[in-house]
Amino acid sequence: MQNEDDRLRPTPAERFEGTEHVYDLAGAIEQLRREPRTAHGGHRQVTLFKHATSTLSVFYFDPAGGLPEHKANGFVTIHVLSGRMSVKTPEHDHDLTAGKLVVLAPNVRHSLSAVEACEMLLIVTRA
Repeated sequence: MQNEDDRLRPTPAERFEGTEHVYDLAGAIEQLRREPRTAHGGHRQVTLFKHATSTLSVFYFDPAGGLPEHKANGFVTIHVLSGRMSVKTPEHDHDLTAGKLVVLAPNVRHSLSAVEACEMLLIVTRA
């Protein structure tokens, strides 16, 4: 179990409270870049907002970082903010550069791989 003193950021309850939320994506990603450790798979991430059926997260991927194949019970929007990322599904291999996004239907299996250092906005809307 993680000690509260070891937390890298405020608890989710603190981050998600309130009725209006404004986010500085560039600032959130800069904080991720400065964190002292990466997650397994060569990335850092923070969930900016989560409520009911919606989740909004930002990721910073080191070159060759990624996420193994998985699926979500909802629509997945992957928006590349900088860099280049490969998103593989059973039917396609999407090459996404800054400003491009892909929307996947619920339960579509997919994996992500950063072709170069990459920043990503992820939106999941559960079905």
